[in-house]
Amino acid sequence: MKIGRTEKIWLASVLFFWVFYNFPGFPPYGSETACIVHGLISFVGTVLSVYIGCKLTEKEYPLIEDEEQDETAEDNTPAASETQKESDK
Repeated sequence: MKIGRTEKIWLASVLFFWVFYNFPGFPPYGSETACIVHGLISFVGTVLSVYIGCKLTEKEYPLIEDEEQDETAEDNTPAASETQKESDK
């Protein structure tokens, strides 16, 4: 499988936030405010980049199972005329 532009951006953003979160000695020890801000920015950035990347990738490459489920759902839905005939009985 070829890695596309979306996957490269996704990987870069996840790695950036992961390294930012795990960088040793940053923020400085003993600084509570800096620690909270650092944690919020890096954790929220990591989570958002993962979920947004998953959605974009799933949009580009839809799962085969989803397409099969849509087809079977369309086959199993009764036509409007059939539904109306059943309600008239």
